This record gives sequence, C-alpha cells and structure tokens, in this order.
Amino acid sequence: MAVIGTGNLGLSAVQVIKAMGATIHSVGIEEPGLESARHLGTDEVMRPEQAARDSYSVVLEFSGSEQAAKLAPEVVAPGGRIGYVGIVPVAVKDYPVSSLVIKDVEADGILSGLNYWDRTLGLAAKRWLNPRQLVDRVFPYTEAPAAFERLISPNRARPKLAISFEGGSASLSYN
Repeated sequence: MAVIGTGNLGLSAVQVIKAMGATIHSVGIEEPGLESARHLGTDEVMRPEQAARDSYSVVLEFSGSEQAAKLAPEVVAPGGRIGYVGIVPVAVKDYPVSSLVIKDVEADGILSGLNYWDRTLGLAAKRWLNPRQLVDRVFPYTEAPAAFERLISPNRARPKLAISFEGGSASLSYN
C-alpha cells in the first residue's frame, strides 16, 4: 500500500494501517515528515520520483497537492484502487484520466470531518492511533505567539503544535 503525504492525515493513516498489519510505503517531499513516517513504522519511505510505477494495489493520497494527485494514478497497479483524501485547492491540470481507464483503476474521493470523530476516538481507544505522535511541541498559552511562529517554521519534526491552557507550563510525552 502506498500512502502519499506525510502531514497530519498521512501520518495518522500510517498508524492505523500499520496497526491493521499492512505493509506501507510512505511517499513525501519533506524530510521531517518522512522521518516521522519511519518512526511510526512505515516499511519504506521515499520521495515521489522513487515510487515504483504501476506497483500498488491501494494508493491513498493525503497531501492535497496537485503533484500528488497526479502521482497516484502513476503508482497504482492495474485493477487497483485510489483513495483521495487530500483536497487539491486548484483544478489538476493534465490529470491522467485515460490511465485510470486503461488500467481499470477505481478512484474514490473520501470525505472526512466531524462525522468521523467517534470513529477516530475509537481508533485512539484501541491504541491504533496516537495523536501525540503528531505533535511537535506543546506551548503554554502564555507563549501562544511563539507557537504561531513555530507553526510557520519549516524545521518542525512533527506537523502539529498544541497550546495548553492548564497552568503556565506544558509537557507532553511522545511514548
């Protein structure tokens, strides 16, 4: 299975899919995201140009980038399935529709959101999903401006930040 995107959604998917026992190849462009995927148990991490073409029976696209949307049909195997979760904010130019038809690929858009909150909590309760694994740092509310500065920093090891409103300091265990 290929998981494209190593942000919040992609890394959450890695946790759940790995807990189900599947083999996962994570595709991403940023080293911190690839490192997080490794840490979460991905079997192999790679950049888009390294992803084997026509190789994966299931491809899940989480990044929402135009390039990733076009990569999914390239790496899915004939007769495979693509699940698009990431929302591309623009029309995807030169999307390979004919490749989907020729390869007999099924592609689905997967909506997520608050309607799935109970399911998400259930996955966390089973310990299949650990949201703490996605948090780079917890800031006390008194340091909220620093948290927003860190949010736009490209040097975060994990995609999320949190602000704690309990007391004046915060800590978070990643285990």
